[in-house]
Amino acid sequence: TNAVRDYKTETPKEDREAMTVEVCWNFCKNVSGAQYFALSRGSECSCLPFFHDDADYAGKMCDQACDGDKTVTCGGDRLQDMYEMHDCNNLPAVYCKSPPPAIEYAKTFNSTFYRGIEVPCKNAKSGLTTHEQHCQVECNPGYYLKSNTIKCTEKGDRLH
Repeated sequence: TNAVRDYKTETPKEDREAMTVEVCWNFCKNVSGAQYFALSRGSECSCLPFFHDDADYAGKMCDQACDGDKTVTCGGDRLQDMYEMHDCNNLPAVYCKSPPPAIEYAKTFNSTFYRGIEVPCKNAKSGLTTHEQHCQVECNPGYYLKSNTIKCTEKGDRLH
């Protein structure tokens, strides 16, 4: 099987969007075996399992703006802007190092992960992670939860 997939070939004309990096990413991100996507000629998008760096074009620049975003290049006449894809949701969970802050009128739960500290999240007994990130708050009788913005968010980018 040929793992190279082409946006224009596989997308009906009436469904095509003006090409941008995001349009190409959205087309390629679920293509089995694709690890890269390439943009060329301002409007073309391909999904690839690998690519070969051609020394004949070393030092050359991509110079064609994307049809859908003129501030970004989408390759050139003979060159391609190459992007490597990563499934960031496939990374292992990371535990939140700090316990969630106290919430007035919320029930508290003993957390073994946060060294026996009482926390307002009933799902944080064994720690919140970047996968199980939202704090499940339970209010004391007579109170209701108006909003909840407590969640574990990873800082930085583990891929770089």
